[in-house]
Amino acid sequence: MEFHIIPYLIVILAAVAGAFVYWFFGRYPKWSNPVCLGLGLLAFGLILSPWAVFVPAAAVLLGAAFSAAGLATTAYLRTVQDFDLPMGLVVMPMFLFSGTFFPVSFYPVPIQVLMEAIPLFHGVTLVRALTTGVIEPRLAWDVLYLVVFFAICFFIAMRQIERKLIK
Repeated sequence: MEFHIIPYLIVILAAVAGAFVYWFFGRYPKWSNPVCLGLGLLAFGLILSPWAVFVPAAAVLLGAAFSAAGLATTAYLRTVQDFDLPMGLVVMPMFLFSGTFFPVSFYPVPIQVLMEAIPLFHGVTLVRALTTGVIEPRLAWDVLYLVVFFAICFFIAMRQIERKLIK
Protein backbone atom coordinates (compact mmCIF):
# COMPACT_ATOMS: atom_id res chain seq x y z
CA MET A 1 0.00 0.00 0.00
CA GLU A 2 1.29 3.39 -0.97
CA PHE A 3 1.24 6.40 1.37
CA HIS A 4 0.05 9.74 -0.02
CA ILE A 5 0.72 12.91 1.93
CA ILE A 6 -1.43 15.27 -0.18
CA PRO A 7 -4.83 14.36 1.38
CA TYR A 8 -3.39 14.92 4.85
CA LEU A 9 -1.97 18.29 3.83
CA ILE A 10 -5.35 19.29 2.42
CA VAL A 11 -7.06 18.41 5.70
CA ILE A 12 -4.45 20.37 7.69
CA LEU A 13 -4.78 23.39 5.39
CA ALA A 14 -8.57 23.18 5.63
CA ALA A 15 -8.33 23.15 9.42
CA VAL A 16 -6.03 26.19 9.42
CA ALA A 17 -8.26 28.03 6.95
CA GLY A 18 -11.31 27.09 9.01
CA ALA A 19 -9.66 28.38 12.18
CA PHE A 20 -8.86 31.66 10.45
CA VAL A 21 -12.40 32.07 9.16
CA TYR A 22 -13.75 31.09 12.58
CA TRP A 23 -11.62 33.78 14.17
CA PHE A 24 -12.68 36.29 11.51
CA PHE A 25 -16.39 35.58 12.00
CA GLY A 26 -16.01 35.27 15.77
CA ARG A 27 -18.29 38.22 16.35
CA TYR A 28 -21.19 36.25 14.89
CA PRO A 29 -20.88 32.85 16.58
CA LYS A 30 -24.16 31.35 15.36
CA TRP A 31 -23.11 31.86 11.72
CA SER A 32 -19.42 31.12 12.06
CA ASN A 33 -19.57 27.31 11.99
CA PRO A 34 -21.66 26.92 8.83
CA VAL A 35 -19.71 29.72 7.14
CA CYS A 36 -16.38 28.10 8.08
CA LEU A 37 -17.51 24.72 6.83
CA GLY A 38 -18.92 26.11 3.59
CA LEU A 39 -15.88 28.25 2.82
CA GLY A 40 -13.51 25.41 3.68
CA LEU A 41 -15.35 23.00 1.40
CA LEU A 42 -15.49 25.59 -1.37
CA ALA A 43 -11.83 26.57 -1.02
CA PHE A 44 -10.62 23.01 -1.44
CA GLY A 45 -12.99 22.04 -4.23
CA LEU A 46 -14.99 19.60 -2.14
CA ILE A 47 -18.39 20.92 -3.18
CA LEU A 48 -19.20 18.59 -6.03
CA SER A 49 -22.57 19.95 -7.05
CA PRO A 50 -24.37 23.25 -7.43
CA TRP A 51 -27.29 21.51 -5.68
CA ALA A 52 -25.30 21.89 -2.45
CA VAL A 53 -26.88 25.33 -1.97
CA PHE A 54 -30.04 23.47 -0.90
CA VAL A 55 -28.25 21.60 1.90
CA PRO A 56 -29.14 24.27 4.52
CA ALA A 57 -32.83 23.89 3.60
CA ALA A 58 -32.54 20.11 3.92
CA ALA A 59 -30.80 20.54 7.26
CA VAL A 60 -33.61 22.81 8.48
CA LEU A 61 -36.20 20.23 7.40
CA LEU A 62 -34.28 17.44 9.14
CA GLY A 63 -33.80 19.57 12.25
CA ALA A 64 -37.50 20.47 12.36
CA ALA A 65 -38.51 16.83 11.98
CA PHE A 66 -36.28 15.68 14.82
CA SER A 67 -37.18 18.67 16.98
CA ALA A 68 -40.84 17.72 16.65
CA ALA A 69 -39.97 14.11 17.52
CA GLY A 70 -38.02 15.29 20.57
CA LEU A 71 -40.90 17.51 21.62
CA ALA A 72 -43.36 14.63 21.24
CA THR A 73 -41.08 12.41 23.32
CA THR A 74 -40.63 15.09 25.97
CA ALA A 75 -44.37 15.56 26.25
CA TYR A 76 -44.74 11.98 27.48
CA LEU A 77 -41.77 11.84 29.87
CA ARG A 78 -41.98 12.91 33.50
CA THR A 79 -38.33 13.23 34.55
CA VAL A 80 -34.93 13.75 32.96
CA GLN A 81 -33.99 10.16 33.82
CA ASP A 82 -36.82 8.96 31.56
CA PHE A 83 -34.70 10.09 28.58
CA ASP A 84 -32.24 7.22 29.10
CA LEU A 85 -34.53 4.66 27.50
CA PRO A 86 -35.33 6.56 24.27
CA MET A 87 -31.69 7.65 23.88
CA GLY A 88 -30.34 4.13 24.32
CA LEU A 89 -32.99 2.20 22.43
CA VAL A 90 -34.01 4.65 19.70
CA VAL A 91 -31.51 7.44 19.06
CA MET A 92 -28.24 5.50 19.14
CA PRO A 93 -29.39 2.63 16.88
CA MET A 94 -30.98 5.15 14.52
CA PHE A 95 -27.71 7.07 14.37
CA LEU A 96 -25.67 3.92 13.73
CA PHE A 97 -28.03 2.29 11.22
CA SER A 98 -29.09 5.27 9.13
CA GLY A 99 -26.46 4.92 6.43
CA THR A 100 -24.33 7.74 7.81
CA PHE A 101 -21.18 5.69 8.29
CA PHE A 102 -21.73 2.67 6.04
CA PRO A 103 -23.80 2.33 2.88
CA VAL A 104 -27.12 0.62 3.44
CA SER A 105 -26.21 -1.91 0.75
CA PHE A 106 -23.67 -3.49 3.16
CA TYR A 107 -26.48 -4.91 5.26
CA PRO A 108 -28.79 -7.86 4.49
CA VAL A 109 -32.06 -7.02 2.70
CA PRO A 110 -34.37 -7.41 5.75
CA ILE A 111 -32.20 -4.96 7.71
CA GLN A 112 -32.15 -2.60 4.72
CA VAL A 113 -35.95 -2.47 4.80
CA LEU A 114 -35.88 -1.59 8.51
CA MET A 115 -33.19 1.02 7.91
CA GLU A 116 -35.31 2.72 5.25
CA ALA A 117 -38.05 3.19 7.86
CA ILE A 118 -35.71 5.32 9.97
CA PRO A 119 -36.21 9.08 9.45
CA LEU A 120 -32.50 9.84 9.69
CA PHE A 121 -31.90 7.54 6.71
CA HIS A 122 -34.02 9.85 4.55
CA GLY A 123 -32.17 12.91 5.81
CA VAL A 124 -28.78 11.33 5.12
CA THR A 125 -29.90 10.26 1.65
CA LEU A 126 -31.20 13.74 0.88
CA VAL A 127 -28.09 15.60 2.03
CA ARG A 128 -25.75 13.09 0.36
CA ALA A 129 -27.59 13.45 -2.94
CA LEU A 130 -27.50 17.24 -2.78
CA THR A 131 -23.78 17.36 -2.04
CA THR A 132 -22.77 14.80 -4.64
CA GLY A 133 -25.16 15.97 -7.37
CA VAL A 134 -26.87 12.60 -7.78
CA ILE A 135 -30.40 13.96 -7.98
CA GLU A 136 -33.07 11.30 -8.52
CA PRO A 137 -36.86 11.31 -8.40
CA ARG A 138 -36.57 9.16 -5.26
CA LEU A 139 -35.49 12.26 -3.33
CA ALA A 140 -39.07 13.55 -3.48
CA TRP A 141 -40.02 10.51 -1.35
CA ASP A 142 -37.30 11.44 1.17
CA VAL A 143 -38.58 15.02 1.44
CA LEU A 144 -42.20 13.85 1.71
CA TYR A 145 -41.24 11.30 4.39
CA LEU A 146 -39.52 13.99 6.48
CA VAL A 147 -42.43 16.44 6.08
CA VAL A 148 -44.99 13.80 7.10
CA PHE A 149 -42.78 12.67 10.00
CA PHE A 150 -42.57 16.29 11.17
CA ALA A 151 -46.34 16.79 10.86
CA ILE A 152 -47.20 13.62 12.79
CA CYS A 153 -44.68 14.25 15.57
CA PHE A 154 -45.71 17.88 15.88
CA PHE A 155 -49.40 16.95 16.06
CA ILE A 156 -48.70 14.35 18.76
CA ALA A 157 -46.60 16.80 20.75
CA MET A 158 -49.12 19.62 20.58
CA ARG A 159 -52.02 17.35 21.52
CA GLN A 160 -50.16 15.93 24.53
CA ILE A 161 -48.93 19.34 25.71
CA GLU A 162 -52.44 20.76 25.37
CA ARG A 163 -53.80 17.91 27.48
CA LYS A 164 -51.19 18.54 30.18
CA LEU A 165 -51.85 22.28 30.22
CA ILE A 166 -55.63 21.88 30.46
CA LYS A 167 -55.36 19.47 33.45
